[in-house]
Amino acid sequence: MAMLQFISSGLPRVAVPSTIHCDHLIEAQKGGATDLARAKDINKEVYDFLQSGGAKYVHYPSCRPSFLPSLAASDISTAYV
Repeated sequence: MAMLQFISSGLPRVAVPSTIHCDHLIEAQKGGATDLARAKDINKEVYDFLQSGGAKYVHYPSCRPSFLPSLAASDISTAYV
């Protein structure tokens, strides 16, 4: 939702380095690796949108967005750096 709000703002890029987190899209069911793989499949369209939006509004021209889903204890996140 925040990405849609930012796009609607009409600003050309973010003012400070930012990250996009969508860990709520990963459902705990069978175990870390299995759940992450399932979420990446089911939510591919959402992740693709967030990645392309992140790429368009990146703060520093030398930075490129990278899709980094990580599965650490209680911190599951997707970051764009």
